[in-house]
Amino acid sequence: MNRTRDHASKSLAHPMDELRTLASYEISFEVRRQLGPAAACDDCIVDVFGTIHQRRAAGKSVKVGAINGHVLRVERIVEQGEDVFDVCDAHGPMLLDHAQTLLAPETCELAAQLREQLGSLAFRDLLIVDRVEVLPEHRGRGLGLVATSHFLEIFEGDCGVAVCTPYPLQSNPHRAA
Repeated sequence: MNRTRDHASKSLAHPMDELRTLASYEISFEVRRQLGPAAACDDCIVDVFGTIHQRRAAGKSVKVGAINGHVLRVERIVEQGEDVFDVCDAHGPMLLDHAQTLLAPETCELAAQLREQLGSLAFRDLLIVDRVEVLPEHRGRGLGLVATSHFLEIFEGDCGVAVCTPYPLQSNPHRAA
């Protein structure tokens, strides 16, 4: 009887309980910006790079994963008289793909299909997660999910929509060979 009860309590436990026991993991984020004179719309796309580490004995830490993304400041791009799609294209093909999928080309507002699904959502920015990676020996612990949750919590700001296109890194159509 105890075995059944123990098994049932483990299967009903909250998935975050396992992570609470993994206090040796931490995530840090880096935001890169140019310090020189700002080019047109230099701050319209904020690149965010996150690193997941596991703290080990003697204060050492080992990188076990990464999360990368962008804050696309659509309203700022439009206010500066720039074309959203040109700015995204100059930044890279993945960002352009997201912009073309999410925004109506003529207005730079959410595409009609999204407006139907999301209602009258007021938004200024888009939050895009384009990479979440956890080394194989650290998978199955929810690290990627928790890292993504922290990414969203920290960088959501004025973002009305957050997107992520999940696929294995080796299948990324925009990955450099």
